[in-house]
Amino acid sequence: MAKYIPIPPRRALEELTIFMAVNLTAKDDRFTIEASNENSAKAQLIYKLGYRVEYIDESYSYYLVEDEPKDPQDPRIVLLNSASLEAAYDEVLKAARWSVSEPITLLSKGDDDD
Repeated sequence: MAKYIPIPPRRALEELTIFMAVNLTAKDDRFTIEASNENSAKAQLIYKLGYRVEYIDESYSYYLVEDEPKDPQDPRIVLLNSASLEAAYDEVLKAARWSVSEPITLLSKGDDDD
């Protein structure tokens, strides 16, 4: 009788999409962001800068809000002049003088479960 020798399954290749966040006032101030799309990368960058963009239904507007306000009684909130979430992200990053580069897609082996 033939002996069965198990063959370990191959790990699938995963696509990693990497964006570069760049400070436009100090080009050496840059770091990478792993995100599924450009809007997600922009949201992560804004969060890393200490803020988030929120949509308020009552006013049909986007606001820039401190993520962790120093004074919870008086958080800094800024009304954005944007009609879409994508435009709101662009408005915030333009004012902050940061940008997100075109993505680079890398192939990586998945993590071992062993």
